[in-house]
Amino acid sequence: MICESYVPATKSELVEMLVRHGSLDDREAAQFRRLARLIAAAFHIEFHQRLEHLKRIYAPFDPDSDTRPIGGSGSRSRAAGPDELLDAVGEVLTAAHYHPLSAQELDRALTGATYWGLDLQIDRSIFDRLMIYVRGDSSASRVRRDIGTLFRRRVVELEVYERLVLAVKLRGGDDHDAQADADNIHFKMFREIPKLDLEMLLPGTRPRMRLLDGGKIGASSVWGLFSLSKMLIEALLYAKLIWFTFLVGSVSYAIQSFLGYQRTRKAYDHSVTQQLYYQNLDNNVGVFCRVIDEAEEEEAKEAILAYYFLWRRGAEAWTPDRLARQIEDWVRAQTGESCRFQVHEAIGKLVRCGVLATDDSQLRAAPVDAAHQRIVQQLTGVVGSL
Repeated sequence: MICESYVPATKSELVEMLVRHGSLDDREAAQFRRLARLIAAAFHIEFHQRLEHLKRIYAPFDPDSDTRPIGGSGSRSRAAGPDELLDAVGEVLTAAHYHPLSAQELDRALTGATYWGLDLQIDRSIFDRLMIYVRGDSSASRVRRDIGTLFRRRVVELEVYERLVLAVKLRGGDDHDAQADADNIHFKMFREIPKLDLEMLLPGTRPRMRLLDGGKIGASSVWGLFSLSKMLIEALLYAKLIWFTFLVGSVSYAIQSFLGYQRTRKAYDHSVTQQLYYQNLDNNVGVFCRVIDEAEEEEAKEAILAYYFLWRRGAEAWTPDRLARQIEDWVRAQTGESCRFQVHEAIGKLVRCGVLATDDSQLRAAPVDAAHQRIVQQLTGVVGSL
């Protein structure tokens, strides 16, 4: 499993864990909670502006929009194109600790059979843009019941992505789908998607009969025709019907093989429906809102963690590497899960907030009262400029 960068606790849980860990008295606890709220407020304003920017540049490509462009406003201009939009979304996803699937990872995910044993045929030429970001590499249980398990219920473990964001823009001018929308960009967000089933989320995929399935049906059909011919000859010449049994058996086997393939396809369709219903978290602009909230939460948590350790243990000599190790150890001890703390990003956030100074690679946090004042001043300046 990959060690992820996101902190596996909510912001409010994190603040309370830090208060208990430091055995803060009532005054210190109140000061720290207030500082955490101010830090969160600073990031909230920043990410609200980013959300408004995303909504503005997505407006020309939003399939769910119920408004109309006003003449001369330019708000629905497509001049910037989809690249600016996808780049901006990618920056927010990175802030929320998602990472893009590389071309090699995507190739591996889109080849081979799915969990349901189907070989899916994907026409990649239909995609004008395809972007997939994931977060959380873990495992999940699924129930399987097929000939491989002798039709008994068996729980299997699958590698899954805890979160997956998909952006798709179809290529225009193709006849691959009469209902294809080539003008807009579709965003979708899912949870707990098995890596083997990634292709099930994409448009334009079709189940392809495996060689084994085709062989079963084809061989049975050939044998059935041969048996039918021989039966007719025997019946005409010798009035023997012994081949009738073979004919019935062969045709029955071919039908059963075909029906087995059809059942597998139905299981695939059912699985897609289940994923769309139970595992789809959001669509289009809703994806922006959810990812912006996640990014805002992660940025605030990192800044709060870094400030707390530098504030409570300010007499110690802190370097970025030492700070990262201490925070990662603390998170593991508190939550039982590992994370890769983005220490340099956290330091940069505290510097932007004006509550951290560097001196010969030594990190020093401002006292909590001074930190209050500096963040309030920044917030006042930002609000005044809006």
